[in-house]
Amino acid sequence: MIDSITTVLPVDRAEPSIAFFAKVGLKATVEVPEGDGDGGDRIGFAILANDKAEVMVQTRTGIKADSGLLSGDSDGVPVMLFLQVPDIQAVITALDREPGGHIVTFAQFKPEE
Repeated sequence: MIDSITTVLPVDRAEPSIAFFAKVGLKATVEVPEGDGDGGDRIGFAILANDKAEVMVQTRTGIKADSGLLSGDSDGVPVMLFLQVPDIQAVITALDREPGGHIVTFAQFKPEE
């Protein structure tokens, strides 16, 4: 009944998270501006994907505007993501700390023999 499931990460600003995930191969396939044209060049929502994985980011102000679920710009708990990667050393080299305040764990497993 479910074809896919994707995590939406609440963030203060989408752009740093887009740059973070781009370093490990997720490209922004959709970018939606913040607000009704008054957000300048800020991105309010983005889908980041490659051929195997997808994650979405949305600003906390956008989530509040869409659903009323968050009462303030910094509300919300961190999301925990677990990502399996083929080369953990490449990830360590490419990334700094996740800018949205979420817990992102990368792991590399030995191939099954």
